[in-house]
Amino acid sequence: MDNKIKLLHVSESLIGGVSSYINELLEFQSVNDQIDLVGVFGPSAELNTITTRNVSCYGYIKKGRGFYSSLNFLFKLHRLLSKERPNIVHLHSTIAGFLGRLLIVIFFYNKIKVVYCAHCWKFDNKSHFLNRYAYALIEKFLLPFADAVINISPHEQDLLKHYGFNTANVHLVVNGISRNVNIEARSSNIKSGLRLLFVGRFDYQKGLDLLLDEMNNFKAKEVSLTIVGKGVVNSISTTIPDGVEIVEWVNRESLQQWLADFDCVIMPSRWEGMPMLALEVLRAGGVIAASNIPPVSYIVESGVNGFVFDIEKSGFLVDVIDFLSTADLNNVRLNAKNTFVSKFTSERVNDQLFAIYKNLLRA
Repeated sequence: MDNKIKLLHVSESLIGGVSSYINELLEFQSVNDQIDLVGVFGPSAELNTITTRNVSCYGYIKKGRGFYSSLNFLFKLHRLLSKERPNIVHLHSTIAGFLGRLLIVIFFYNKIKVVYCAHCWKFDNKSHFLNRYAYALIEKFLLPFADAVINISPHEQDLLKHYGFNTANVHLVVNGISRNVNIEARSSNIKSGLRLLFVGRFDYQKGLDLLLDEMNNFKAKEVSLTIVGKGVVNSISTTIPDGVEIVEWVNRESLQQWLADFDCVIMPSRWEGMPMLALEVLRAGGVIAASNIPPVSYIVESGVNGFVFDIEKSGFLVDVIDFLSTADLNNVRLNAKNTFVSKFTSERVNDQLFAIYKNLLRA
């Protein structure tokens, strides 16, 4: 077998952290002469989130997450694999992991090596324990159909061990992002009142409903909230309080500046795999306030490089405001940058993944 990597990335959703993750990989892979990059396969309407230059994108029509969209995903992906014949397919997130592995094991067995990253395991949430164990059983069944499984945080490693997974082909590759971003010095011409920023999907996982409920306790002139995002799955339905502005997705360059300029980026997630947004805030020298879920503890040291709060506690936003009003935020911002440089750069991520790809082709 030719040892040159011929690689295709596949995802059923390219909104939010998954597209950020893939873009970080593409920046390295698109200029690596040992990788023949086929490109990215995903929903046609979301391919504009792939911002790396000179990367081919292949789309399919997605209408929700029903039978039609799944069938279209399988049909278009089968045609692409038959035409381009990659030797490695990197599947991102649960649905792509499920459909992609079944398709490859049925039609391309022993012809394509499969790398799978869940980007937050489906059974790592607050649903009923029977639902969690059902998802865990499905993932256990599918585990042998991936040649390598990527966990993006130490928490995910512990999670698989807790559920009794065979981790022989599981690799820990902690998320990281590029150092190369153009962020100007934070403007001194800041409006009065605290300015909070939420970035993400409007769904149950991200906890935006909790944050909006908390905003009802503050006057707009005291605390304002800018929301960047839109509904995707399990979209929330709630009243928008005064002092809340909603902005649709902005380009990556503008967003990076916002992460530095706002007084605080708030992340009230109910669960996450390894949140890319938190890493981007550290890189920007911003102030992150995040819920006390296990992956966050690996990123944020409360009171040092950010703040950690309990989303189960009514009035958690008061705790955030108290922190922002009393902490030495210049020092917090400096610590955030230092944490990023020491732990979360993309050079390490790409080196680890490249070594995994090469080892798969040698097997």
